[in-house]
Amino acid sequence: MAVEAAVSLVLRKLSNFLIQEAVYLYEVRDQVEWVERELKRMQCLLKDADAKQSGDERVKNWVADVRDVAYDAEDVIDTFILKIEQRRSGYAGFFKRFMRIHIELLSRRQVGNEIERIKNKIQEISASRLTFGIIDVGEGSSFKGESLRRQRQTSPLFGETEVIGFEEDIKTLVGRLIKGDSRRCVVSVVGMGGLGKTTLAIKVYNNDAVKKHFDCCAWIFVSQEYVERDLLQSIIKCFMTLTKEELEMAEKMNSVFLLTTRNREVASYADARSSPHELQLLGDEEVWKLFCKKAFLEQGIHYQQNLEKLGKEIVAKCCGLPLAIVAIGGLLSRKSTDPNEWEKVLQKISSQSVDDESRIARILALSYEDLPYRLKPYFLYFGVFPEDHEIRAKKLIQLWVAEGFVEPTGDETMEEAAEDCLEELIHRSLIQVVKRNSIGRVKSCRIHDLLHELSISKAREDKFLDVHHGNTNPLSPSKARRLAIHHATSKYTSLNRANPHLRSVLCITLDSGWLGKKQEDFLYRGFNLLRVLYLDVSNRKLPNEIGTLIHLRYLGFKVGGLTSLPSSISNLHNLETLHVEEGISIIYIPNSIWKMKQLRHVDVSYGRIINKGVWSKMVGRPSLGLDCLVNLQTLKRVEAGDWIEDCLGKLTTLKKLGVYEMHNSWQTKGLSNSLPKLDLLQSLRLHWWRTIPVFMPFSHHLHLKKMFLSGTLKKLPESYEFSPNLTKLTLASSQLMKDPMATLEKLPNLRILRLCYNSYMGKEMICSAQGFPQLKSLQVERLPELVEWRVEEGAMLRLLHLLICECSTLKRLPEGLQHVTTLEKLEVQRMPGEFNARMLENRGDDWHKIQHIPSLKIQ
Repeated sequence: MAVEAAVSLVLRKLSNFLIQEAVYLYEVRDQVEWVERELKRMQCLLKDADAKQSGDERVKNWVADVRDVAYDAEDVIDTFILKIEQRRSGYAGFFKRFMRIHIELLSRRQVGNEIERIKNKIQEISASRLTFGIIDVGEGSSFKGESLRRQRQTSPLFGETEVIGFEEDIKTLVGRLIKGDSRRCVVSVVGMGGLGKTTLAIKVYNNDAVKKHFDCCAWIFVSQEYVERDLLQSIIKCFMTLTKEELEMAEKMNSVFLLTTRNREVASYADARSSPHELQLLGDEEVWKLFCKKAFLEQGIHYQQNLEKLGKEIVAKCCGLPLAIVAIGGLLSRKSTDPNEWEKVLQKISSQSVDDESRIARILALSYEDLPYRLKPYFLYFGVFPEDHEIRAKKLIQLWVAEGFVEPTGDETMEEAAEDCLEELIHRSLIQVVKRNSIGRVKSCRIHDLLHELSISKAREDKFLDVHHGNTNPLSPSKARRLAIHHATSKYTSLNRANPHLRSVLCITLDSGWLGKKQEDFLYRGFNLLRVLYLDVSNRKLPNEIGTLIHLRYLGFKVGGLTSLPSSISNLHNLETLHVEEGISIIYIPNSIWKMKQLRHVDVSYGRIINKGVWSKMVGRPSLGLDCLVNLQTLKRVEAGDWIEDCLGKLTTLKKLGVYEMHNSWQTKGLSNSLPKLDLLQSLRLHWWRTIPVFMPFSHHLHLKKMFLSGTLKKLPESYEFSPNLTKLTLASSQLMKDPMATLEKLPNLRILRLCYNSYMGKEMICSAQGFPQLKSLQVERLPELVEWRVEEGAMLRLLHLLICECSTLKRLPEGLQHVTTLEKLEVQRMPGEFNARMLENRGDDWHKIQHIPSLKIQ
């Protein structure tokens, strides 16, 4: 029940309000404290109410009343804070100060009246709960973050797709794709939702025989609402490495499409001459194997004997549907091994005699209901994103923090606590991992469309979220706290459905465009209490009105044309995240941004801090005040400036730093002096204009996992000068003359290495035996002088992926590559025809080096 989380959020806000605004509350403080105490008491009642509301409409209404009164209290607090802030910045002089005092007295009287109304409502709700027999059962269940952190560090690095029982289907579909009709055709896979169609399609798409048969392949998701242009662009992105001539050739080829759909009519319409492949339900043995893989993930195999009978009864209710099996298995993996606990789950599934589809929906709903209350808003938040949307974990976590969901414990940061919650949802099989990074953390994720429908349904029921699609009218948003717009913003604003209660607006559109004056007024003047604003638009600048949204915690844009941020942005003193994605030009950032003391993440596309102010002009240097940013964790894609020398060393909480356009000695000196003080750094990206004058050692940066260095290096540092825990390294434009492999292969934890664009200008490269003990991915790109490459036996014993791109003078594949038996994928891009000819199957001179590699891709 998201209501418990909503009450918890309001309680935290009340507590902060009583501390921070005490001077303004001397007449109403007692009333506010009373509201805080009563809401705490009600929070302890909600778990019992949650257990009873599914069978009693009156209890359901009681829970809704608790939610509404909590929302009312939040509205009063936020509106009062807004008025205080407006008056702090809007009055000067004796007369104006007198008017400010007079209006503040009126405001306190008004807030007192509002709180008195809320008190009366709370008293009514409290008295009525006795009628329904609702009792205090404490704060409810939770989960242990420490165990999750251990799981997170040991999570698999590449792929997490569960495939059991599809062997024959894969064999059949692969055969139809590579041995079927020579005409352009569509091979469809049909079946009910949750049957595993997408999982099967992924396995077929990644099949070695399929990859070798087709010159190029593309994977896209087509949701119920889509824009043809975006689909075409997604396909083109998959072919970006092809030359113009290869693209033209591809257009003339007969292509084969693999389509998954629940609707047999769609399959027939796509290709009437191709019979669809109907995916069947899993058999009993396959069902039990999949269930055990999920339910007994953390428990010894001996537990199966104790729970096997109950487990098989539970599995029988899943109707052979993989999605339901992994969902209920994920739920039980978090339960005690006491058979009584499993019996309760079985009874809930069997409580009603319904058809298969209704029972599946009930199983998925049960997985949601079983979540600890603190996790429910995290799950509901996935309804914000469009169907089949690939969600970046970093962005999702920052949004969760800004929404106020996160309650860290111990010494962990809010971002770490949020990451634990994401991992918990993954382990419960409610969320799917799409990609993990080099150290095993989630990079992007997705939610199954049936669970997506569930998240939206539950979110609307709790007035947690309202979603507006292009072809539907929005539900009445009179109390919804969040609004997601999945189409052009102008279509929604034309409905003139303003909602002063909104805390979040996210425009994640399929057809992003420009915001007109009407749309800007709608967004920046209509919602004064916003905490989160994300826009998928193309405007070149933001209006000054953005500075009136003083409650904002998250401000994000996915734009192509934004060039500047207004100075009024410094009024957003609660802002935690400023994120500008995919910019194509320099974005000018006002110097005043550094007044925003709550900033945690600044991630912009080619940001440039502009130096303004009288003091700057007098002494010729900016007064940035970066030392005030005691919470800053991310500062990425920002142009170098005097701020490096003046302030960087004071940002001791930084975890991610990215600076470009460094070109003079004092910037380098400032960097050398500052970096040793930033011992929490996890990711570092530095771009020099030309030569890197000196390389500072990073051996004491124990948290540093990722480095990207661009610029001429006079000499590659010794291996002991790098962080001992470095997992990913990229070198670009380094102009090294000495073979870098002799040094880099000694890095004990390096998993990903990219040597890019003139990073090495020598003719010979050697990977020696026992070198690169942990390396899993190696990319060698645009090394124009490389002629010979040798891999000694025993080198790179864990390598999975190798990319060779635009090394025009390289004569042949590395000698000794045949000894790297772990290699799963070799990609060769834009190499000379003679080089490619050596890899021809059975007759190329280099075929013996690669015949053991499952996947070979030549472009």
